[in-house]
Amino acid sequence: MKKYINGFFKYVLTVVTVFGFAACGDEENNVSHTLSVTSNGNEVTSIAVNAEGTMQTLEVKSDGEWTVRLLGSNTRWIQLGPSSGKNNGAVTVIFEKNTTTTNRVAEIAFLSGKKELTFISVAQAGYGPNLVVTPESALISEEGGKASFQIASNNDEWEYIRSGDEWLTQIEKSPTALKFYAPKNNGNEKSVTLTLKLTKYPDITKQVVVTQEAQAFVPIFITLNTPSASEINLGDADDMNFEWTGTNIIGGYILEIASSGDMSAPVKSIETDDESVTIASIDLDAELYKSGIASGAGKSLYWRVKPKAENVELTQTPEIRELKLKRPAVKTDAVHGDMLDAVFNPDLTVTDVSGNSYTIEHKDYDRTTKIVYNRTYQRYMAVFDPKKGNGASTGNEDGDYYRFDYNTSFATVQPFIDRLADDHSFECLVKFDFNYTASSPSYETKFFSTQGSGGTGFLVTNASQATGGNSLAFIPNVGGWKWANSQVKPDGATYYHLTGVWNKTEGKAYLYIDGVLKGQADAAGNYSPAAANSRWICIGGDAGNLNAEGCFKGNLLIARIYDRALTASEVTALWNQAKP
Repeated sequence: MKKYINGFFKYVLTVVTVFGFAACGDEENNVSHTLSVTSNGNEVTSIAVNAEGTMQTLEVKSDGEWTVRLLGSNTRWIQLGPSSGKNNGAVTVIFEKNTTTTNRVAEIAFLSGKKELTFISVAQAGYGPNLVVTPESALISEEGGKASFQIASNNDEWEYIRSGDEWLTQIEKSPTALKFYAPKNNGNEKSVTLTLKLTKYPDITKQVVVTQEAQAFVPIFITLNTPSASEINLGDADDMNFEWTGTNIIGGYILEIASSGDMSAPVKSIETDDESVTIASIDLDAELYKSGIASGAGKSLYWRVKPKAENVELTQTPEIRELKLKRPAVKTDAVHGDMLDAVFNPDLTVTDVSGNSYTIEHKDYDRTTKIVYNRTYQRYMAVFDPKKGNGASTGNEDGDYYRFDYNTSFATVQPFIDRLADDHSFECLVKFDFNYTASSPSYETKFFSTQGSGGTGFLVTNASQATGGNSLAFIPNVGGWKWANSQVKPDGATYYHLTGVWNKTEGKAYLYIDGVLKGQADAAGNYSPAAANSRWICIGGDAGNLNAEGCFKGNLLIARIYDRALTASEVTALWNQAKP
């Protein structure tokens, strides 16, 4: 029977070798097929056999024709068949008994045409106490994976020792197999030597080596895209987009903007998971302003992007890009208020340029005030958006406004009151975010005043005001409120240049809009100052007992007080100075 099997397999192999390969033309040789070999559901890359021999079935999975043959100087102890197939199939392999004490090896090769697809190494132990291990080494990729060894020991027990293998985990040990697992390698190449030996015959040993590839080179870098290094006028855009591209960056980014090219002490540091950040131009303008750069002048800032994760090492030097910025040009005024002249700055502060250098505080309880450059009027403006606005009482913590407190000491308050009492004029440039022509609120809206049981300033009247509900008015308290009402209702879109004048000598109060007289009232008598707790100027609302009342939603560009009753021609000059 054995002779028949030997003869049959040799005949088939010869026929396949001579005729099968010859029949494969160039077209077949150029076709690439896939093929895998398993046994009992496990991939087979090596086989170890005891001296007694055995029979094993190999399952073949392929998408085309295949052949199988034996490689080696001595393969007569192995018979296999069939020697060819198409698509999926099976090959039976018989390993004869080894009656010598010498180990023997061979290879089983699966081919598609003349292209070798898969090799299976085979080792058989010699007769007697013996140990064979296949393969003799294993290579695990840097991504991690398994290393499997097949073992034949002629049924003797065996054991192993290892060294330097902290990264290698045993996942199986059986009489015929030894398997390990390695996680992903984030560093250099790793290697460990395994020494196997028979427990009862410790002099019989085999060594195998498991190696894991070094981490593959992965480029990690960040490319800056926009903005470019060309000069940017901060008054031309409302915001700026910083964009970049990250290659193999995990964990997000940090955008840094600094005033020096060495990026020391960044003035802005913004974390993001995206590859872009939008920054309001006014925020960059504020950084230039704080560093002493005048309006219309330029200065360079510098920006870079780095990984948010601290342990990420870039494979190329990160770019630091210069950002040439120019501050918006602000209109130069010839005339200023001589009692108070509030100029809004890009960093949310306000400067008094009246010559008195009064301190004007920012009270932003709900963090909603913004400063924006108005390109039409070429001025910075305060944008107010309190949680409660357009006249609804804001309470103590819901308003945002600016405050000049002239009641801090008697030495300050009385001279300021005396100057208001001896004629005064208020000027402002304002837009409301509420259309009073479409609705009739029952409350007053204040935006630049010092009123509280007395005082003076502007407002939008309530709906029930007899001389013009929901319209712009100037009301000094001269033995009672005197209503210089314009009959003009703000439409929510228009900017209004307002000048309110109280002329004590004439006993009149006037309200001009865009240089034109729109309202007047008899106002003879003596000025009645606000109550003690309301003796402060509110920009963005009205001076209440402690905090602003009647705060408004809208934009304010000019807020000035004059120590005299302005004439009509002076009012016209102020309008010509303010208008676009």
